[in-house]
Amino acid sequence: MKTRIPGFPRWVEAEHAEDLQYLFGKPFSIPLVYLPRHRDLSGYMIAYWTNFAKTGDPSRGNSRVPVSWPPFTKYHRPYLVINHSMSKSSVSYDLRSFYVNYWTQTYSQLPDAERTEEEKKL
Repeated sequence: MKTRIPGFPRWVEAEHAEDLQYLFGKPFSIPLVYLPRHRDLSGYMIAYWTNFAKTGDPSRGNSRVPVSWPPFTKYHRPYLVINHSMSKSSVSYDLRSFYVNYWTQTYSQLPDAERTEEEKKL
């Protein structure tokens, strides 16, 4: 779901902490400000987080979810795109793997820089 905050580029899907209004059910408490798709998203998020809190698995529990959220392991790295129209294609893999590989592989292989005498004094 695209951000509801005006002025952001089109590629921004959710701003920092924007998910909290959905997680805590605001679309249900102020229905005139939100559309049915916002209530769908809120219901899905509440279900996933409730199941996870109760069972440790967001897909398993008393709250019905639209798509199973596969477990993340060292070799199997799925992520779930949570929005108002979820389907099996909402599960993808290796989110931003180029950047993850940079920090976990390339960066960690860079040699440590020696500090100059001036830097050591600071």
